[in-house]
Amino acid sequence: MEVAEQFKRGEATAEIARELRVTPRSVRRWRQLWRRGGVEALASPGPVAREAMPSAEDLDTPNSDASWRSVRSVRQ
Repeated sequence: MEVAEQFKRGEATAEIARELRVTPRSVRRWRQLWRRGGVEALASPGPVAREAMPSAEDLDTPNSDASWRSVRSVRQ
């Protein structure tokens, strides 16, 4: 974890953000996680599940959940 080493060295948020090509806000969030839980807290939780949202076909079925239909109508 490169960023954890930078935190240990006391490098500035702006410097880390510029070097890693991320926003300072992201670096501040990572630093807060690091302070609370160390390097382990910075580990990625992994990819987000792609099946979380129903497909367009699922939304068009008569038995689909009404809350998903309302989300779909807002997007259109």
